[in-house]
Amino acid sequence: MESDPDWNALPPAEKAESLAKQAAQARRDGQDQLACSCYIQSLNLYRGLDDRPNTLRMLIRLSYLSGWADFGDGLDMFVRRRKMGEEALPLARELGDKPLLSEALAAFAAGESREVARPMLEESAALAEECGDKSALAWAKTRLAGTCSLGGDDQDAGKALNEQSLALYEELDDKAGIAGVLLSMSIRADRPQKRAYLERALVLQRELGAKKAIVQVLMRLRSYCDEHEIVRKEKYNLEAMELCRQIDSPIWLASCLDNLAEIARKRGDIARAEALEAESKSVYERPLPDPELDEALKDAFSSGDMKKMEGAVKRMGER
Repeated sequence: MESDPDWNALPPAEKAESLAKQAAQARRDGQDQLACSCYIQSLNLYRGLDDRPNTLRMLIRLSYLSGWADFGDGLDMFVRRRKMGEEALPLARELGDKPLLSEALAAFAAGESREVARPMLEESAALAEECGDKSALAWAKTRLAGTCSLGGDDQDAGKALNEQSLALYEELDDKAGIAGVLLSMSIRADRPQKRAYLERALVLQRELGAKKAIVQVLMRLRSYCDEHEIVRKEKYNLEAMELCRQIDSPIWLASCLDNLAEIARKRGDIARAEALEAESKSVYERPLPDPELDEALKDAFSSGDMKKMEGAVKRMGER
């Protein structure tokens, strides 16, 4: 864009707005690295303009990419998000814009302990309700549901909050919101209900054309296939594989290839299995198994203890 005379002629505010729109589209397409780059450029332009509300909006958008894109800063996602929050939350309170403050609280509660996150999300929900912003209220309730359920605590409260959030999104006819809540609700549901939630979420994400979200649902669905459902599992993996190629996700693509190789072996097609396994290794070389680390990760994420989670993620990144 920098070499485009028309682009260079645009005022900085229009460039910043255009970059933010490109970033939002890139996120929908599963291009997280591109989205991150565009948001950072937009953020820098808004900072140069001393446009504090839009500076805050870009910090919020970037917070959701903290665990998905390479920011080139050497920080893990917890530290990075916390640093952004240290700038964003005081700015949100100073601006006094209640909808923006609600959005910021919901965004930067991520990665905090339950003791810290819960009051942040309760305040976010209260502000959204006060402003009559049903979309923000639904999101705050969704995040609060996840916080309540973290570590296995307050399951009933989490379920009730998800149901309230789902009702709000359905009232708004927000397909992405509905699909997101269904994905969350599937985690704690029994097996038949998991599949029902995920199948409905898949329909909605396909309607939206949200490639990354479609892959996430497909990967969940394939894990709930019974042993005899080889054709169904293969179908999920083939669709996910093609989308992974489109969004350039080597880790997820390798996972799909490994699953397809396993299916080929079960059918006795050893040549195909070996070809798929070779392609998987060429796409992404997995680190050697570390049972101790795997157990630590499982324990950390089931405990809800943020310090344990941060430590486990840091160890995983050092492998």
